[in-house]
Amino acid sequence: MKMCSYSSKLETLLYKKIPLWFFLLIIIFGAVFTLLLAAAVRHYYLGGHQLKGLGPVVGSVAEFPSVVKKVLELQGDPTYTPEQRFAGQSGFSFNYTPGSRPDLGYVLVNRYDGDLNRSVSELWDLNTHEKIHQWKFTGVDAIWSDSKLKSNLGDFLINSSEKRFANQHAYLSEDGNIYTHSAGSPIVRLDTCSRISLFQDDAIYHHSLERDHSGNFWSPSKIENKTSTVDNKKIQNDGITLISLKGEVIYEKSVIKILEDNGLSYLVYGKSESVELDPIHLNDIQPVLIDGKFWKKGDVFLSLRNQSMLILYRPSTNKIIWHKQGPWIHQHDVSIVNDHQISIFNNNAFTTGMIGLTVRRSNNIFVYDFLKDEVTTPWQPGFEKLELRTITEGRGKIIGQEIFVEESNYGRLIQFLPDGSVSWQFINRASNGKTHFLNWSRIVSRELGDKVRISLTQKNCS
Repeated sequence: MKMCSYSSKLETLLYKKIPLWFFLLIIIFGAVFTLLLAAAVRHYYLGGHQLKGLGPVVGSVAEFPSVVKKVLELQGDPTYTPEQRFAGQSGFSFNYTPGSRPDLGYVLVNRYDGDLNRSVSELWDLNTHEKIHQWKFTGVDAIWSDSKLKSNLGDFLINSSEKRFANQHAYLSEDGNIYTHSAGSPIVRLDTCSRISLFQDDAIYHHSLERDHSGNFWSPSKIENKTSTVDNKKIQNDGITLISLKGEVIYEKSVIKILEDNGLSYLVYGKSESVELDPIHLNDIQPVLIDGKFWKKGDVFLSLRNQSMLILYRPSTNKIIWHKQGPWIHQHDVSIVNDHQISIFNNNAFTTGMIGLTVRRSNNIFVYDFLKDEVTTPWQPGFEKLELRTITEGRGKIIGQEIFVEESNYGRLIQFLPDGSVSWQFINRASNGKTHFLNWSRIVSRELGDKVRISLTQKNCS
């Protein structure tokens, strides 16, 4: 009887008539509260001090939707491509017979394997069409438990767990070891038997991993606990870090500090009343290995995606030798072509006015000539014909008259001529038909690939 009584009272309460004036008062109160909260959030992020102790509370309320978004993302599968393209195509397809292209070297395919539910790196001989070896990223969770890094810039224990680990731009050494990070983690090393170990554990590393003329590694890093703060506006601060073969940090420099020291601080702070929280987004460090007409051995090219800018920087003197914004837009992967030219993978990704980017027409490769101060796009017809349109990520390397491209977001590797004639292609599709992301694969020279083959034959992984 009591249960029925409670139910009746609840029903009466729920269906009780509410005066119109009270209902309108609630709406007005809600609107005023929303406006006040919005004003408080704006005041806090523009550096206001009047909020005092309430500032962090206001900031936490404002960031709550992004926290919910991250939680929802963790529930899904972040390894699937945003679209399922290339129907009926899977794995490698070669448009030449085995042994007929001795001019080609190898490719290290860095990818997420949807059947193994983990990342792998695979070395393929492009001339003979053979898979030479596979490295599996197992034991990742166990190795993170050994990490001493406590980061405030991303929980790699979750975001880079074994089933989410992305072997971004994995580097292959001639002894058959793989070095990589997971787009926001410490750097790990895998031997030829896929035994994993920590290589560099002092910071969060991301994007590219390249070796300089002395064999040391350059990688973008997050500046931990030193996030630039201008009147309480928190700005993400990328660093350039040089790491020895022993895993020791040799050099580290904030990109924002580099800009400030060279009179370019307006790029970071010259945003009227607001400041972008990620004004740099360093996504590639390309070391100069030999002297050229416009650079010296030891210099580095830097790709600042969110500035659509390239920089030639000399660490030895802390000087920016050259910089240029555009015509590339949200670019990735700058490469040195010869002693006076560089190539740039142009995502051609425009802001939409909302959150996110969209590619107009297609990606492309720019070639910038320092002698002529001229930009050309010789492979544009091929990019459009093949509908290459990765929104973020992406790699491109000139190989003779052809271009090698990774369409990272859609799981495709491809090499083609300017008119779009394809030499070979790879689609990262699992047995269930789903395509998965690629993690910055790289062309491996014939010389290096042959040395790795010899190393592999000398190892026993039993």
